[in-house]
Amino acid sequence: MTEVTINADGDLEAINNQIGILSDELGKINQAKDNIIGQIAQLQGVASYLRGKLSTEEIEELEVDSDDPDLERSIETPKE
Repeated sequence: MTEVTINADGDLEAINNQIGILSDELGKINQAKDNIIGQIAQLQGVASYLRGKLSTEEIEELEVDSDDPDLERSIETPKE
């Protein structure tokens, strides 16, 4: 049998570095999420304002079809 040597200091440093990297990445993702939430709120306000300017018939014509392939989301990763 061979004896396994553990470098606890080196391993702990590598783990702490990885924790730091993932924490930074999470911060970026949370910021991107907050930006998207703000953009959605702004767009909803604009849409509400514009709907107020339209007649009822025009609003019914503008209903969004949820099966529209142009509205499908794709997976994207944040840029650093």
